[in-house]
Amino acid sequence: MAAPPRFAIRVASLWMAIVLCWSATMSLGAAQGPSVDILSSATIAAAAQTTASKWTLGSAESPSTGSASALVPPPDDAARLYVQSCAGCHSIGKGVITGPDLARTAAWAEADIATAVKRMEKNVGPLEPEKVQGLVKLLKDPKVQERLADEEQRAAKVMLARMEKPSRDKGDKLFHGETALVNGGMACVSCHAIGGGASMGPDLTHVFKRMGQVPLESACEQTAFKVMNAAYRDHKVTKQEAMHLTAYLKAVDENPPVAAPDRIPLGAVVGVFAGLGGIGYVYGTRRTTARSRLARRR
Repeated sequence: MAAPPRFAIRVASLWMAIVLCWSATMSLGAAQGPSVDILSSATIAAAAQTTASKWTLGSAESPSTGSASALVPPPDDAARLYVQSCAGCHSIGKGVITGPDLARTAAWAEADIATAVKRMEKNVGPLEPEKVQGLVKLLKDPKVQERLADEEQRAAKVMLARMEKPSRDKGDKLFHGETALVNGGMACVSCHAIGGGASMGPDLTHVFKRMGQVPLESACEQTAFKVMNAAYRDHKVTKQEAMHLTAYLKAVDENPPVAAPDRIPLGAVVGVFAGLGGIGYVYGTRRTTARSRLARRR
């Protein structure tokens, strides 16, 4: 059974706390007489808010289920912005993805980092001064890796609470075109290979190890790479699809295939036959035209 919405949990907890506080006050007043002060409404409200806040869970599970997870910490705004907008193309200390490794920026002057960050607006959209400064401080922070790791874990907990559990099998089918992307985008296998083999884009066998879970999900969803951006601009990959694809790529990274899967998407088969048919038609037309010319000369 699905857990109730987080708002409903808070309201129910608040109401329960009010009732309990009121009942306790009435019982105490009845037992000790009118000399006992009744709790003020402000005190009741404060107690209720304290009780309700204890159940603001990342998993949005009801406290009555007995399976409530640990509280999700508040986001690190700068780390969250980096994970959502930068990590799909840049790593910090893990090498080049499509953009340069940003570890070396720790030695730059803050003004130079801010200028470089502002240049990225063409890819990620407008960045207010406070966001730029937050990214600058993040890149200069000696604990940047720790902050990013914490934010990735926090984001993963939030996503798991809101979405269907990521499925390796569903990601496999999405990758190879056996299940269509809901917004009509082309299958990943159209450009990418797993386990080697010819492909237009890079082999993705170990992309999970290079990028990590949350940055890879972000890259799948936002398709910030030049070719992918053009192909998926009007055919967005959903967050849920990105989670399934990441689960599949994680499994592939852990157990890489010996050889490339012997599967060809239906679209590729249709495209090949259409191309061959077009070539045959053009060739046949040319032969017919040549014969007609010879006949007229005779």
